[in-house]
Amino acid sequence: MTTTSTESATAVASPATRVALALLILAACLLAASTWRIYSNTWDEPEHLAAGIELLDKGRYEYDTEHPPIVRALMALGPYLAGARSFGTPPPDGVQEGVDILYTGGHYDLYLTLARLGTLPFLVMLLFSAWLWARRLTRSEGEALLAVLLLASVPPVLGHAALATLDVAAAGTVFLALYALQCWLDSARWRDAVFFGVTAGVAVGAKFSAIPFLALGFIVLAGAQWVVRRGVAGGAGERGAVECGVGVERGVGAEQGAVVRGGAGVGRVAAAERGGPAFAIAEARPADVSV
Repeated sequence: MTTTSTESATAVASPATRVALALLILAACLLAASTWRIYSNTWDEPEHLAAGIELLDKGRYEYDTEHPPIVRALMALGPYLAGARSFGTPPPDGVQEGVDILYTGGHYDLYLTLARLGTLPFLVMLLFSAWLWARRLTRSEGEALLAVLLLASVPPVLGHAALATLDVAAAGTVFLALYALQCWLDSARWRDAVFFGVTAGVAVGAKFSAIPFLALGFIVLAGAQWVVRRGVAGGAGERGAVECGVGVERGVGAEQGAVVRGGAGVGRVAAAERGGPAFAIAEARPADVSV
């Protein structure tokens, strides 16, 4: 990382930029939320809801245990506070349990909306992580804002952010963890190492498929860091050799010039002693001088 990118990463954004970033994130959240009343539940939303409600209501986690509980508990928190409870359907399949939670009692729209609301914090995390990383790599705040705008304009991102599923949660937590990894590789500080460890743990706790993404990201980022540092070191060595060669050449040139000037002075003195013209300096040619 260059000094310019490091300074841009630590610089405080201007008030106008902070407002623009907040408006971009808010607009993305509103666009995602605008679909809640239009689309009914997907096939996997009830099972995610059932697993979270069971954990909050009964302290057990038995439905579809191939996914970790952190995001599911957050998505189920709103419906649970609104009165949703577990029906005790035998595990491991929680689809019917989730359907019963949604359709029983006439609270379908309320429970589904509150469950989908639990995904929006991860959309905010994803967009803000993009801002942090882009601000670290680019030279201006406008470029970083453009990166956030482009990410928020991707239809699958907004589409999955509107659902009570794990996809955007996984994307947001993994993206933040990879940003923390980049900070750690750049600085080699304990603080950034802890930051990466915590964010990587949250990413794995959001979805187990984060593990291969984090492993691949570590290989790519560490490899890129090694290539960059090797290139910088090689460039510094070449510049040092060139500067050394230039210095030697200048030294040799100066010595030759001194000898030539010395020869020219001798020529002038000899010419003056013979009573010849002063331009008899031509008698002392550089080719006749050995260094």
